[in-house]
Parts: sequence; C-alpha cells; structure tokens
Amino acid sequence: MNEQDILQKALDATHSVAGLEFVNAGQEREPGRDGIVRFSPASGDERVFYTEVRRVVDRLHTLHLLHAQMRNRPERTLLAATYISQSLAQECQRLGLNFIDMAGNAFIDVPGRFVFVSGRPRIEIRSPTPDYGALRTSNGLRLVFALLTQDGLVHQSQREMAAAAGVALGSVGKVLEGLTRLGHLSAGKGKSRRLLAGDELSRAWVQHFPVSLRHKLNPRRYSLPASRRWQDIRWAPGQAVWAGEAAANRMDGFLQPVAGTIYTWLAREVFVVEHRLRPDPQGDIEILDAFWNARNQADSVLAPALLVYADMMASQDGRSREAATRVWERILRA
Repeated sequence: MNEQDILQKALDATHSVAGLEFVNAGQEREPGRDGIVRFSPASGDERVFYTEVRRVVDRLHTLHLLHAQMRNRPERTLLAATYISQSLAQECQRLGLNFIDMAGNAFIDVPGRFVFVSGRPRIEIRSPTPDYGALRTSNGLRLVFALLTQDGLVHQSQREMAAAAGVALGSVGKVLEGLTRLGHLSAGKGKSRRLLAGDELSRAWVQHFPVSLRHKLNPRRYSLPASRRWQDIRWAPGQAVWAGEAAANRMDGFLQPVAGTIYTWLAREVFVVEHRLRPDPQGDIEILDAFWNARNQADSVLAPALLVYADMMASQDGRSREAATRVWERILRA
C-alpha cells in the first residue's frame, strides 16, 4: 500500500464516519507535501490542506517531530496515517494538529467545522502494513544511509555493504529482507538489484534518524574563545564534515547559519583540543560522531545532502524550512 492508497482510504473513512467531503486533488513532490486535498465546510469557503502521509505514527516523539515541521509552514497541513491511537489523537487535539486515519479517527479544526473522532479500532489491512523495523535500529539506519548515498553499493555483496556502512555482516541480510518486503529493493543480486521508491525511503530515513540513531552519536555542544568564529574552523580531508544549516549555506548560500553542526571521525578529545573548543550546553557548535565510512567522503567538507536535510528537519527551527526544501530538491535531482 503506497502513500496515495493510505491517503485515499483515510479520506473515504472520514467521509463514512464523520460525513466530511474531502477531494483528493493530486500528489506533490516536495517534503511535507505528499498530496493536496480540498475541503468545503458548512461556511462554504473551500479549505486546502497539504498532506503529510505516514504509514506508522506510534510514538509521541514522532508526532512531536511532525508537529514541529508542520507548524512552521504557512500552509494548512493534514496528517494522514493508517492508524492514530486514542492517546495520540488526544495529543493531536492538544497540539492543534489536523489528522485523519484509515479507521475513521479524525481531528479537523478549521473555521466553520470542528470534528474530533477517536478510539475507533484499528482496521485489518489485508496486505501487511509496511514495517520500517530496519529503520528503528542504528545498524539498519547506517546501512540504508549507505545504500542511499553511495552510488552502486546496492549492487555489491553483503560483505562489501557491511564494510561500507560500518555494520556487522550478520545484520545486512535482515535489513535487505525488510527493504524487499517494503518494496524498496528489487529481487536479484549484483547488477540486477536496485533500490525502488528511493524518495519515499529517504523520507522514512529522515523521520527515523533522530529517534533511533542521532542521539547515539554523542551529540555535544561547544563554544570557542570570543576571539574566534566557528565558521573559520578548518580540518584535513577525512577528519570531519559540516552538516545542518552550515552545510546548507555552503551548498547555495541561501541561509545564513547561526550555528555549526559537525560530524567527525576523529576521537572527540582530539578534535576538541585541536580546535580549542570548550564544552558549553548553550554553545553554537554541535559535534557528533560520524557514522559512515570516511573513505566514501572523498575530499568534500560537507555531509551527504540526505543527512544535511535530516538535521535541518530535526532542528525544529522555522528559519531552516525553506532552506531544507532546497536541500530536498537537490536530493531529488541527484
């Protein structure tokens, strides 16, 4: 079941349960715009929603991340999911987050119409709901990141994949099986194997990265002596890369960064001493351990665009939204 199937089934269920007339107006190819629906409440004024479709929303943290992304957008957004539990529905109401699901649960609050339906049981889905279990483990996220960012890796052996991603060989087969079940990996081996629906897989990776991997990368904030600027930090190739808004700025100059995010392969104490950094919870430099193989970085001082985008979307900083969209467009063109 793809995103448009989920959206249409949720729209149909909402009409059946709550009598709401939504019209599916098409699919978009921008982050946070999986589609457009139109709704005409009793007031007669048509409301346009940009939709964010999610197969699985089963954690408060995931819901809060989605809300943080949506609240900084000028357009009205509607979350569509296979199922929203009663407790999560109540949280959506508290946050003012409009949603619908395939069971007919819904929260819609627009001028002229208020609807809140929760507690309806999960419906049975004949085809299994895609399980992004591979993206709920750090090894799975590391491997999927490598597959998405390293050209040709999908054609290599499992041993070569494990080495490129920095994961145990035994974990590779399980992740590949999961991607195949989800429809993101074709059957076959070697040159005949390829990734499918890469855009959707990238969005899923971005959603799960802050939940299942980022916090394990020893994120810490630092500051420099007053006489130095973080923008002037330099290092040798293969030691570290810029990510987040600092990397986005270096990609196209669109966003003026106020903080720097750095992923490094060096031992933390070595990097900190070399650049005269001091621990500071309010510092404008964030440093994390790099989780991919340095040899795949070549001479670039920028993290792969997928990671740059993920960090910007996880920052909950409204300034980053338009710049993040530009990074996403770069990913789609790659």
